[in-house]
Amino acid sequence: MKRDVVLAILFAFLITFSFPPFQAGFLAFGALIPLFLLLQNKSRKEAFSWSYLAGLLTNLMLLYWIGWSTLAGAFAAILVLPLYLSLFSIIHVSFIKKWGTNAIFVAPITWTAIEWIKSLGEISFPWFTIGYSQSYYLPLIQFASYTGIYGVSFWVILLNVILFNLYKNSSHPGKRRIYFAIFIILLAIPYLHGKYTIPEKISGDLNSVRVSVVQGSIDPFKKWKFEYKDTSFVAYEKLTRLVARENPDLIVWPETATPCWLKHEYEYLHRIIMLVDSLNTPLLTGTPDYKYISEMVYRTYNAAILIAPKNPAIKTYWKMRLVPFGERVPFEDTFPFTLITEFLNKMEMGQGNFSPGTEPVVFAVLPKSKQKLLKVFSPAEEEILNELAQLLEKTENADSSKNKPDSLLLTAKTTTNNDSVRFSVAICYESIFPDIVQTFVKKGAQFLLVITNDAWFGRTSMPFQHNQYAVFRAIENRVSIARCSNAGISSFINPYGQMTKVSTLLKPEALTENLPILKEKSFYAQYGNIFANILLFISFILLIMLLFIPFRKR
Repeated sequence: MKRDVVLAILFAFLITFSFPPFQAGFLAFGALIPLFLLLQNKSRKEAFSWSYLAGLLTNLMLLYWIGWSTLAGAFAAILVLPLYLSLFSIIHVSFIKKWGTNAIFVAPITWTAIEWIKSLGEISFPWFTIGYSQSYYLPLIQFASYTGIYGVSFWVILLNVILFNLYKNSSHPGKRRIYFAIFIILLAIPYLHGKYTIPEKISGDLNSVRVSVVQGSIDPFKKWKFEYKDTSFVAYEKLTRLVARENPDLIVWPETATPCWLKHEYEYLHRIIMLVDSLNTPLLTGTPDYKYISEMVYRTYNAAILIAPKNPAIKTYWKMRLVPFGERVPFEDTFPFTLITEFLNKMEMGQGNFSPGTEPVVFAVLPKSKQKLLKVFSPAEEEILNELAQLLEKTENADSSKNKPDSLLLTAKTTTNNDSVRFSVAICYESIFPDIVQTFVKKGAQFLLVITNDAWFGRTSMPFQHNQYAVFRAIENRVSIARCSNAGISSFINPYGQMTKVSTLLKPEALTENLPILKEKSFYAQYGNIFANILLFISFILLIMLLFIPFRKR
């Protein structure tokens, strides 16, 4: 009993301190060894109980920060999420009982498959995918551009299996040498690949874009009160005018930076439009939004909108993946959960009533370095030029006309926005879902914005973790990321995961950086979570074999 308690505590400590902000990801290489020892000679019932205890201790240390926003929500997460570890443990013990000790090599497959499952559905919460523990070790994780974060998780668990076998074979020098050699090889191959992949100097193959992020550091517990409504606008306008001196192509405000329904409140919308026009720089900001479905029915959204100078059109993105029980009651559109909603309101879990967006949106910004090449024509001249261009393209000598330096076709085409750089926005919680970001990139986004409001969680570990996890989104898709938070941490990340600028936590600040835009899409950006789906399929086959094919344990 005492031994098992010590092993459960040791597992929890090793997992906890392998994650940010602790730069000790190497602890994850052996974090599962106490769990493997804990599960030895256990029945399925015992495996469930002991692994639940280990998971409970782990989540207590890793998820305590949820209580800064909602105490009831923290208890719910800490009590429910250990069930995933218990599920893994029951499967692991079942394989060992039926196929013997060598079945431990199935552990990387089943662990990673369960992590992938944990990211699916309306109640998903993949915050502590174990691959994130390696976010500081950039040379070791560059292969995520092929496998995604789940490939790194698989690799970490495989290292645990090898080290466990190294420990178990302490009395067999020959086997120990073999496992030690395998462990070194499993470290060396990713490291050498990473050193070869990361260039000494990173520059964009295509356009680069200059982005400014504004961190207002507004108290989220006050900003929604009527008397503080103008405080956010004053703070963000002041910082925006200062950072505009650095001549950015795009200025970014964080999630819900405007404490109002900005698109529907003319006074504040006009205020922002005048700011944008005076600076002649596009502004993207987070804001709540709503849409009427019928005369008496409307839906609210957590949104990001882009306001461009001298342009009445406002493009909007509605957040697609909402925080379960934080921004939305799961399945409320599917099942009659009125009673549950009322119960949650009484529990004050802090849930919102947002509806999820359904479409990824790609925005565009034209770098100022390209704007000076444009010629301005009157509407009548533009119409004539476009008609001539279309006519020339249809003629047989269109190719030769393109070679004329002063041709109308060339002149007309310089007025288009072919030099625009496309981007998408992940709002807060969405940035920990690799499939969402991959969808943006596949649809055409050339760089990514992450807007968030981590001020709810103060100086806890949450802002550091949230910031570090974005490293994987950059590597997976080989895109630059500008991350804008209300109170920190804001940062810029290049396509290889290197942070070039980082803001100070809980401090008003504005940062500007040139983001390189790479030409080639990564394998992951094109094909998504193929690796995770393969592991899920293999796990399914193994479970069928476990249940229906009689194997005799040696």
